[in-house]
Amino acid sequence: MKLPGELVIGRFGAAPISVHWSALLAIPFAWAATGSMPGGLVGFAAYVCLLLVHELGHALVARANGLSVFSVQAFWLHGLCTYESARSRGAEIAVAWGGVAAQLLLFLVALALAKATTLITGDVPVLLQPLFFIWVPLNLLILFYNLLPIPPLDGAKAWGVLPLLWRRATARKPAALPPRRRATRDSPENVVSLEQRRESRGRKP
Repeated sequence: MKLPGELVIGRFGAAPISVHWSALLAIPFAWAATGSMPGGLVGFAAYVCLLLVHELGHALVARANGLSVFSVQAFWLHGLCTYESARSRGAEIAVAWGGVAAQLLLFLVALALAKATTLITGDVPVLLQPLFFIWVPLNLLILFYNLLPIPPLDGAKAWGVLPLLWRRATARKPAALPPRRRATRDSPENVVSLEQRRESRGRKP
């Protein structure tokens, strides 16, 4: 559901991807941290991108589990992915981990870009420093915070994977049946006494 003051910047299938006006409140903080308006705008864009990457991670896993995604939104202090209720406990846990996995992927990409930048120029350009700060250390901080087992954080559902894995690991497997022996001429079931053979011959017409 689109809220007043939201700007739709794209779509995930039929679901709108939007940024709420409250996200603009991050600009003064980024400006103050970098000491320049261009740096503040780069920091703001990197922050909104981080929020949307996390929520799109949820959306991708939800879609992979056959769930409808209704919207992906970025606000000032958090993002939100609205999707159909999970049909199983496993799907619910997987969707919770989807946002964390997407953040971790962004973290690895940012590390690679930062390394490549230093190899080319010898130092990270001043304008890109806010981007790498948000995508690397701040990204990890938000990731670990999100994994706290406290509702409504993702960790409240994500850590449900541990008892699920434990139950599967300790579940008793049914004992395998012994292989069926192929009957041979000398098998006990094929051994016939002499009297039985005479009787069988006597029954023949």
